[in-house]
Amino acid sequence: MFTLTDTNETISPSLTLTKLQAMRIAPQVKFQYARMKAGEVTAELNRAFVNSQPFHVTFHFHGEPLHAIQLMARDEAAGLTLPRPGEWINENEIARKAWHEAWAKDTFGRALEMKPIVLDAGSPPIMPANPGPEHPRYAILHWGSVTSFLDQKGGFAFLWIE
Repeated sequence: MFTLTDTNETISPSLTLTKLQAMRIAPQVKFQYARMKAGEVTAELNRAFVNSQPFHVTFHFHGEPLHAIQLMARDEAAGLTLPRPGEWINENEIARKAWHEAWAKDTFGRALEMKPIVLDAGSPPIMPANPGPEHPRYAILHWGSVTSFLDQKGGFAFLWIE
C-alpha cells in the first residue's frame, strides 16, 4: 500500500500489531492500549515519512489485525504557514485536506469523489446539494477505502484508510 521512507518498510492491509512491534520503526511508535474496549490499540508516529512525505500517522488495531490508518500531513508537507506555532486557521485545514486528496490520488491511483450521506443502512445515499471543500471525499479500492475528512470541531484535516 505505501512505504515508511524512514526505514523502507511497507505498510499494507496485512499489517498486524505484532508485525508493527517487530518493525525497525517500532522504537519511535507510541503504543496506547484502550481501557474502554479490550483489544483496541492505537499506535502513533508523530513524525514519519510516508512515500517521502512527512505525516503524523496513527494505526488503529482491533486485537491483532490492522483496522485503519489515520494520516495527517505535517504543516511543511501541505505548504502551510501559521502566524504563530500551533495557531489553527480553518483555511489551512481546507488546504491540508486538498493536499491529502492530491496525495491520495498520486499514491492510490484514483481521485477521491464526493462521499454521499447515508442516514441508515436501509436508506439510499444522498448527495449533498451544495458540497464545499470541507465535505468528505472518498475512494473504494479493492483492498478497502480512503476517505478525506475535515473535522471542524477538532480543528484538523486527515485521511482515514481502512
